[in-house]
Amino acid sequence: MRTLSVAADPSHHGVTFGAAAVGMDRGIRVWEPVSTLWHPSRAAADRALADATR
Repeated sequence: MRTLSVAADPSHHGVTFGAAAVGMDRGIRVWEPVSTLWHPSRAAADRALADATR
């Protein structure tokens, strides 16, 4: 992906950042194109994703 959009609510468009702006010049890698709720660590985000897809 070349851009990342962040919104506090799924009904909002949010703000879009370019890959270079977030330090990922070669593109942004994400597990899912849509994520919810921020988590304090990668492990916490992975657990939340696993719980949500069971």
